[in-house]
Amino acid sequence: MHVLQQEFDALNHMLTHQPPSAWAKREKKYHDDKKLWDEKEAEFRKQKGRLVKEIAELKADNRLMKLHDLNAALESDVKALRAQVAQQEAALSALTSEASSAKASLAALEATHVETVRENVRAKKKELE
Repeated sequence: MHVLQQEFDALNHMLTHQPPSAWAKREKKYHDDKKLWDEKEAEFRKQKGRLVKEIAELKADNRLMKLHDLNAALESDVKALRAQVAQQEAALSALTSEASSAKASLAALEATHVETVRENVRAKKKELE
């Protein structure tokens, strides 16, 4: 009889069991959806944090690259300026040696002129005597 009672109870439960109400279904769906939402939100927050960090690193790297580019441009400008300075120093050296030779020529010319003037003065003195 025990088995018969179990079968009767199982059939009675199947016949009298009421499915959950619409409110209970909605509440369960809400809790399931909320749990899924919270999991997704946590995942998105982690992803957002990683992306914000990556963007900051890229921006920092970009600034670093800009500084490297600027430094390279400045080094190039410095090389060009050094080349110009070397050219100007060579030109100055050439002008200095040219000026020295011009001074020497001027001194020789002055000496010659002074001697010529002295000779002319002597000649005039002789004429006047």
